[in-house]
Formats: sequence, structure tokens, C-alpha cells
Amino acid sequence: MEEDPISLWQHFHGATTHFPIALAIASVAFDLGGLLLKKDSLRAAGFWTMVAAVLSALVGTGTGLYYVYLDPGGKGKLAAEGFVLDTVTKHRNFGLTGTGLLLLAGVIRLAKRDRLTSATLVIYLVLALAGTVFIGLTGFKGGYVARGY
Repeated sequence: MEEDPISLWQHFHGATTHFPIALAIASVAFDLGGLLLKKDSLRAAGFWTMVAAVLSALVGTGTGLYYVYLDPGGKGKLAAEGFVLDTVTKHRNFGLTGTGLLLLAGVIRLAKRDRLTSATLVIYLVLALAGTVFIGLTGFKGGYVARGY
């Protein structure tokens, strides 16, 4: 893809998408470690990394949606340059799903003020893990989008 040095969205999206993947993985790892080792400090780290993962996922998703739908050189430019729009659509759908699952997990954790019962903890971890998987798939598909296939 020809890069437009003036179009910051194209670059900003790529720059903001790696943080949510790493933070979501770290959050789930901290939470599982806190659960298995019964360490409140790990659960606290899991909580704050989830907050950071959700916020950064919202930024990454927002910049991607802006680039595809609002930037004049977005989706039309991608199509004109031979990008497979099915890949772009899957990338978008994985991103929206992953961000939504992480957001839901984060809202549950905030609403319960991090005092999760056993059942709520299981629901939270399933949502957080599923969100992490979808965010990872989003990054995987994003690599294909960036290379035009």
C-alpha cells in the first residue's frame, strides 16, 4: 500500500493495535496467576492491565474504523489498490468482537468493584480469555490487511 505521510490515521492505527493484544494477554495471565497462587497483588495487576487493555483496544478499534469508514483514502483506497475486502471485513469483525468482549469483562469487573464471586470470576475469565483470543485474531488478520491479501 502506498503510504500517505499526511494520513496519520493509517499510521496511528498500526501503532495503537499492539498494546491491547499484549495487555489482554498479561491481564489474563495475572488473573490466572492470582487465582492459582492466591495472590491479591497479581489480581490487582490483572485488574489494571485489563483497564489498560480495554482503553487501548477502544483506541485501536476507533482508529481502524475511522481509517476504513471516514478517512477519504480508507476503504475505497484499499479496494482500488487490490486489497481483499473480505479480509478487511474479517479483521474489523474480529476487532469489534474482541474489543466488545474485553469491554464487557472490564465493565463486570468494575461493576463488582473487583470483588468477584466464584461464578462471576469464571464468567469474567471466560469473557477476558475469549476477548484476548479475538484481539489476537484481529492482529493476525491485520497482518494480512497490511500486505494486501
